[in-house]
Amino acid sequence: MFNTFDFKSVFIGMNSEFYFFSIDKDRIEYFFDSIGPKGIINKRVRFLQTNFKGFFFLSFGDYNSETDEIDEYSVTNNDDTNKLIYTVVKIAIDFLQKNPLFFVQSSWRDELRLRLFNSWLNRNLCLMDSYLIIYGLIGELNNEKWERFQKNHRYKAVLIKLRNTDSQPKNKEV
Repeated sequence: MFNTFDFKSVFIGMNSEFYFFSIDKDRIEYFFDSIGPKGIINKRVRFLQTNFKGFFFLSFGDYNSETDEIDEYSVTNNDDTNKLIYTVVKIAIDFLQKNPLFFVQSSWRDELRLRLFNSWLNRNLCLMDSYLIIYGLIGELNNEKWERFQKNHRYKAVLIKLRNTDSQPKNKEV
């Protein structure tokens, strides 16, 4: 049996705000707006199927409606970083709840995003660990491996899956 993620209690426990979002009919693309001093900026989260069945890559950034592309390199500086992170995490969990056997991987395009998300996970790991199995990617090119996410380790990417309370051990390498 997969855990049902209780957004309300966990996100209240994090003392967080998030943006409300919409979902496309295929349930792989999520839309929301960043609202701040720079105005309203369209954001997208898109789940892209990888070469491995059941594994999806999370793509996130500013949305360009003319090209239908996500700019993962843009830096908006709309004074809503925490709200953006909480929103993207909530979207990833929503996607996994609808697809409980899937894994979602996310990596970062720059050092700033890498530091921000690692820091966020370190602060909120105890709240997320009850609902998610979280792995971090460590090592150098051609010598990388996934390990269970550990506080204060620096990861290049994360892989998350809903916790299956019936069969998932708490500490296991992938």
